[in-house]
Amino acid sequence: MGAWGTGPFENDDALDLIGEINDSDPDAVAELLSEILSVPDPKDDLDEVDGTEAYAAAALLAAKLERLEISSPDVLDAVSKIPTDVVGALLPGARTMLTRILGENSEFAELWIESGRLEKIRGEIGKIQRALR
Repeated sequence: MGAWGTGPFENDDALDLIGEINDSDPDAVAELLSEILSVPDPKDDLDEVDGTEAYAAAALLAAKLERLEISSPDVLDAVSKIPTDVVGALLPGARTMLTRILGENSEFAELWIESGRLEKIRGEIGKIQRALR
């Protein structure tokens, strides 16, 4: 995992997602976020990249709702690319994915357990969960 912190944008996969969003038109952004926040079958394993992208996508939605403070210009640009009219439809998937990435069959959770920072990442994810209520 190319992570240097527990925040939603403190890893390589999230920054790749931000770059992809910033290089896309709003319709493509809506489709991309919808795909990332589509909840897989609970029996299926969730890989680390999917979990990391879902974490970042949920944080972007929280920022779009003005419930999560963002200071990075690149991330702010990505937030501005999210069409306002799709946010409501994306929220249920974001809420579910935030729970799913810390649950069973999640490589994302396994890697944070191995790093000894599971409680720290739970706290960060909890902030976003509260922002998406």
